[in-house]
Amino acid sequence: DVVPAANEAARRTGVEIAASAEAAAAAAGVVVTMLQTGRQVLDIFSGKGGSGGMLAAAAPGTLFLGCSTIAVGDARQAHAAAEAAGHRCL
Repeated sequence: DVVPAANEAARRTGVEIAASAEAAAAAAGVVVTMLQTGRQVLDIFSGKGGSGGMLAAAAPGTLFLGCSTIAVGDARQAHAAAEAAGHRCL
């Protein structure tokens, strides 16, 4: 979650929280995104702030499933970025 308070609430209930989105993507064969805005999806994919992003951290061929309710243009941009990085994306 991009909201620190939501992560902390989940942690208190026993949910294991990854150190970062990149760390979560690096350890997964399938990544499900479910964010509030297209900007959030694009930022987490590319690594806003120079972190490299999920697309750079994920193993080649990782499957990204976009489940965010975002603008079609943003979803297409995220899809294109994932494919350009060597991943599969729905």
